Amino acid sequence: PLENGISDKPFYNLEILTTTACNMNCTYCFEGFKPKDKGIVNQNTEKYFETIRNVQKEEWFQNEYSGILVTFWGGEPTVNSKIITDIIVEFNKFDNIKYYIYTNGFKTKNFKNFIDSLPESALPKLQIQVSYDGYIVNDKYRLTHDKKTTGESVLETFKYLSTLPIDRLNFKQTLPIEECKSMFETWKEFERIHYEYIAAGSDVRVNELLIG
Repeated sequence: PLENGISDKPFYNLEILTTTACNMNCTYCFEGFKPKDKGIVNQNTEKYFETIRNVQKEEWFQNEYSGILVTFWGGEPTVNSKIITDIIVEFNKFDNIKYYIYTNGFKTKNFKNFIDSLPESALPKLQIQVSYDGYIVNDKYRLTHDKKTTGESVLETFKYLSTLPIDRLNFKQTLPIEECKSMFETWKEFERIHYEYIAAGSDVRVNELLIG
């Protein structure tokens, strides 16, 4: 059924692990991937195309769901951004296929190159979650492979993404239990960022994860 042109059926979540490689080396990473791991999971995009097409044709899908949310994981999924681009370009004509990317947001230039590879009409179907812990925590734990800090680069990427007509943009904060004392200070920073971007016409949301 439709109300104001919007279906009351949920989207089916199809998750794709683009790569086990990552361009960062967070000290609290729980994914279990090794820093030296440079393996690309699968570059044969036809297999992904076939999977999505098959889901679209299934009776259970057509009866229970209004569309597909393709979620890209890693490692850092944009390390293998070609797979993401290929899938979005292939299915861009479908208004009921949307995309969610979990990213560390590191290296703004690389992210700009990725966004530039997408058709402009695909941006409103894109949701992006950027991992950032708040400056006082982020640069203790979220480091590069050669132990350099990443916070400044991540915020630069977030600011760039906030200028785009994407569907949703939010932060993911991971807070080690020993950093709970910093929670109030990090949330003051997120509040400042929130109002800064609200004034510019963007909405900023924060998802939080505590790890012990």
